[in-house]
Amino acid sequence: MASHKDTVIAKWTDQLTQLFVSVMVDEVKKGNRTTTTFNKAGWNNIQREFNNRTGRKYTLAQFKNKTFKVKDEYGSFKKVLSQLGFGWDNVNKKVVVEDDTVWGYHIKANPKWAKFRNEGLPLYP
Repeated sequence: MASHKDTVIAKWTDQLTQLFVSVMVDEVKKGNRTTTTFNKAGWNNIQREFNNRTGRKYTLAQFKNKTFKVKDEYGSFKKVLSQLGFGWDNVNKKVVVEDDTVWGYHIKANPKWAKFRNEGLPLYP
């Protein structure tokens, strides 16, 4: 087990997140996620595959934390799109809204939605 001083700080770029999601999808296809999370073999495969492909040394705790963040962000994004007047522009890969004042109203109530205004959610499609 790595000591605290050996632990690498996980820095997630969009490309690394995309790879991570891809590796997780592969584990789902292998049957290593039968409930709301991965089984031990699935987590070990994710860690090994991701670290081998990137040359990084992320821990299981870092992968589990990132999984929680990805799920949370995806859930928030789905809520945005479910609001009346909101939609998805698949060509430009961004959220569209019929009336700009609707954004202001929803962002006041849900401040973490503000980032979706210009960025969307890169992995959404």
